[in-house]
Amino acid sequence: MTHRDLIIALIAAMLLVGGPACDQGGDDDDADDDDAVDWPSSFAGNVSVQSTLAGEPLCDADLELQGERYGGTCPECDFAFSIDASVVSDSGSPDCFLDPLLSYLPGGGHESLVLAHAPSFGVMEWYGMYYYGDALLTGYTVSGDGPYWWVLSHENSTEGTYARAGNDIAWTWTYQAWIDVDPYYEDCGEVGSSDAETGFPGSSAVTGQLDCEGTVADAFQFSGVAGQTVQLTVDTVAAETSFDPAFYVNGPDGCTVIEADDSFECTWPPPAYSCPAAEIETVDGEYLVVVRSRGACAGAAAEYELRCEGADLAELADDVPVSAELVVVVAGAGVIGE
Repeated sequence: MTHRDLIIALIAAMLLVGGPACDQGGDDDDADDDDAVDWPSSFAGNVSVQSTLAGEPLCDADLELQGERYGGTCPECDFAFSIDASVVSDSGSPDCFLDPLLSYLPGGGHESLVLAHAPSFGVMEWYGMYYYGDALLTGYTVSGDGPYWWVLSHENSTEGTYARAGNDIAWTWTYQAWIDVDPYYEDCGEVGSSDAETGFPGSSAVTGQLDCEGTVADAFQFSGVAGQTVQLTVDTVAAETSFDPAFYVNGPDGCTVIEADDSFECTWPPPAYSCPAAEIETVDGEYLVVVRSRGACAGAAAEYELRCEGADLAELADDVPVSAELVVVVAGAGVIGE
């Protein structure tokens, strides 16, 4: 998985689980109201960020946090601190990205990090205003716009915790998800969708087996010739091993050129969905076909036949990991100064 892919996956996952970001305004045009609630003036603490990907260590860092009273607006907050974070130790892998929403280190376009708390914090959902009780918040700006707020923990949270005893506070955040780590898929901006409505016969055919969950994929190659038409079809091979297959094709430049999913009824239909086929015009060079499972399996195994008309298939790799479990564990603590 690339560094950029991991950043996108992790931030997207946190925004989904922690709650939507909410724009509470930009510059401090209500400083008198903030002063009126008598926010505490300082904060000192620490946070650790640890994560694994497919069971392998990814991030493992300890950071020191120093905060001073936030100069912007957070109308519902009972404290808000602008945070300056510094790394105390970091033994993570080179692919680790210390996400600013968790580590308070600027990065990934996120700046001016804020640690805040609100007894009740409202965010605009698609159906109207929703309020999070006992909300621990991370504030940030993007390209100078904001502040935006992410709800790290709230009273009904299953991922985050928050506790306060006097001036001592502590929080945790734990997240687990399967994310895409496909080493072959490369969207260069021109990925097409197949419009095939039938399967094609094939002068070249290979069979294979995938896991039902779609954590691995099989990859095949064929040589393209300029002006040639190549037809590709993935079909099921037995009722007890039927599943919902899909595939995509990369061109000689490594870019994914077409995806195929539900094109025709499988010979042995799975419990849901159908089988993929695609027809492409080739240029000179080597093409890559990657077959994946979308689930909907009749049994434990997912068996398929890949047919190709107009070229000869050759297996490149099987059981290539394309999905992996990401686990993130965060623990923070600190003391609020008056």
